Amino acid sequence: MLSVVLILSTIILAFILYRAAHYLVIGIREVSRTFTGTFFLAALATGIATAIPEISIGISSAITGNSMVGFANALGSNTATLGLILPLAALASGMVVQVRTSHFSRKTTFVMLTAALFPFLCGMDGTISRIDGLFLLFLFFVYGTYLFHKRPKDLFGFKSAIAQVRNIVFKPKLFPAWTLIIVAILILGVASYAMVQNGLLLSEVVGVSPFLVGLFLLAPGSALPELFIALVAIQKRQIDVLYGDIFASLITNANLVVGLIAVIAPIRVIALPHYLMAIIFMLLLYAASIFFVSSRERLDKWESMGLIGLYILFFSIETLL
Repeated sequence: MLSVVLILSTIILAFILYRAAHYLVIGIREVSRTFTGTFFLAALATGIATAIPEISIGISSAITGNSMVGFANALGSNTATLGLILPLAALASGMVVQVRTSHFSRKTTFVMLTAALFPFLCGMDGTISRIDGLFLLFLFFVYGTYLFHKRPKDLFGFKSAIAQVRNIVFKPKLFPAWTLIIVAILILGVASYAMVQNGLLLSEVVGVSPFLVGLFLLAPGSALPELFIALVAIQKRQIDVLYGDIFASLITNANLVVGLIAVIAPIRVIALPHYLMAIIFMLLLYAASIFFVSSRERLDKWESMGLIGLYILFFSIETLL
């Protein structure tokens, strides 16, 4: 009975995270509407903003001495983004997702591959230290620099960007948007802390590893904002927004989230067989998604179902280990 209550309450908290992240994105879009419709906006605003649940869960887990839960949530969110979020959004929209070659140039693919996968490979030796965490935060800074160079060439330079940000922060008519952003972040923090505690208690009641709870219960819930953004982007045929959001979410989860967790409390990798299997399937999902969208510059129904099938296989193997 207690396990059912915990699962239901976790689902409710996941919905709260989803709604809070939704309003957070609305607030961010309001203060940055100058950039609307660009890959730069999507990656900078929606991509990072929709990773706020993972950031909140990661910090909460590290502070409470359960850093492995936040780490598993970040890993699970990335596998869910590739194996559930993108294909489910494509299927729910009933549309074939058209892709431009520029979205998957060799340089962009290499940056995405190394930044999104390297942090999780760091745990292969059984631990991610504070030094590793600082290095991951540095990589996130490098990613941010790369992203800045992806901005529209006619937008503005670095000095002008600082002036623009200062103008946006102190603009009176944007105070309601800033209030919405602050309230949404506070709700995200409280809800994510409750989700971590729920997950830990559920792992004790059911008798499963906290790693699996973070991987399959917390992660899909915290990835709901990405599903919302992906669905809207596909329906409005804003592919820049879709791939900007996914691109930034993968790298934010892997570098910023894992880096913050490790700096606060070094991560001790437990349940090594489950961890290694998660790494293998994340590599498979990444390779499959890249192949599907770049081979014919589209993601159709059967390819979406193939990605979901891979994720279901991943879940099945993990639960049998």
